[in-house]
Amino acid sequence: MSQWMELPLHTGTHFDGEMHIVSGGRDLASLPIEHLCREGVIVDISDEMHTGQ
Repeated sequence: MSQWMELPLHTGTHFDGEMHIVSGGRDLASLPIEHLCREGVIVDISDEMHTGQ
């Protein structure tokens, strides 16, 4: 299974926001992956969606 996410360019600055406001702040590469990946859920709302047909 694969997934595709499209996010505005500005989204990345929130991940490494520390380096933008704190002298010597961390960037995205300095954050442990555990800070970015968590348990998730899948919500199937396909019955509620309209296909336009």
